[in-house]
Amino acid sequence: VAWMDVLTIGVMVVGGLTVTILGLNHLADGGSIFDGFRVMVERNRGETGAWAEAVQRLQPQITPGEADYNRLSVIQPLTHETTPWTHWVLSFFYIGLWYTVINQFMIQRVLAAKDMYHARMGITFAGFLKLLLPFIVVVPGLIYFAMRPDIILAGDTIDAIRPEADKTYVNLIRDLVPIGIKGLLLAALFGAIQSTVSAVLNSTSTILTLDFYKRYMRPDVSEHDTVSLGRWITAVLLVFSILFGIWISTLQASLFVYIQVLFTFFAPPFSAVFLLGTLWRRINGPGATFTVLAGFALGIAVKAWVGTGNAPEWLAPYANQGVLNWAFCMICCTVVSLMTAPPRPEQISDDLTFNWQKMNIGGQLGTGWKSVTLWWSLSVVMMVAFIIIFGWVL
Repeated sequence: VAWMDVLTIGVMVVGGLTVTILGLNHLADGGSIFDGFRVMVERNRGETGAWAEAVQRLQPQITPGEADYNRLSVIQPLTHETTPWTHWVLSFFYIGLWYTVINQFMIQRVLAAKDMYHARMGITFAGFLKLLLPFIVVVPGLIYFAMRPDIILAGDTIDAIRPEADKTYVNLIRDLVPIGIKGLLLAALFGAIQSTVSAVLNSTSTILTLDFYKRYMRPDVSEHDTVSLGRWITAVLLVFSILFGIWISTLQASLFVYIQVLFTFFAPPFSAVFLLGTLWRRINGPGATFTVLAGFALGIAVKAWVGTGNAPEWLAPYANQGVLNWAFCMICCTVVSLMTAPPRPEQISDDLTFNWQKMNIGGQLGTGWKSVTLWWSLSVVMMVAFIIIFGWVL
């Protein structure tokens, strides 16, 4: 699974950047890719022609109650449908902790590193890959809007244009990429899906067989039976996932938005419990259990409230619902833990919670150009630069 990830990500990065470069060349109409980038930015500002009409048509649905809308900015109003400013400011706490730090199939790769230095440098390298994502995922969407504003003009609502808009990347590959490279890119897309499916199935099977079946049902189960059970669980999960995917395809919703909505429902309780549990030794089992259940209940209640149309506009974006749920869970876990008995000493050992005096924070960081601190600092500087460019400059 790990080597498949390495191969796939290499093809995806090269192929994704190829799509972006070809798209910018198309917009440049004989000029350089910098000319294409300038054309893309001007049209996405939505100040003239069909692009202005397209932006004005959907703006009331994307940022309700707001007079202005800059689709190029990462700093969006609190009412923005998918990315209010609270999302990129607080998303690490209410969803990032759950998606990365508690993510079993990501942590598997970190634990597979030969030593602490390679583990840290691997995480830092993943940060640089994240910085590439806007050029592979976001910029192609901006390019296609610059090429085809008529897609948005063809419908009066977001739901009406979504089916065609969701085909953006495939359409760019179809229209701009030469034969040969086109097949390689489509193979990379399917490879990425296969890689993710393999990793998730492997992790889910491991958790169900070792953490549940072997721990609670059959502690003496043999390795042969464990592997056999894992294979059966993997097959059943795969069939269920296929059926679930077919059902999702019948919904009138963006797959990306649907997944993010699920994330902001599941993630906040676990993110809050994990953060408090690692930093503070007073958090206990009853507090964690109650918080998870209460967090799920609040998530359902908030979505039901928003569905009635009586909730404030700022609560409609799922990102804001996630922030609210996370803040509630942080308070809930703290209060319940303080009201109940403290955890036993073996439940709060140095292996389970942070001990700042014993942690190896400054060791195995490398020196010179191999320093983890150097490359990590560079990634942070680049991230801040992107926020400034796409927040104020453009």
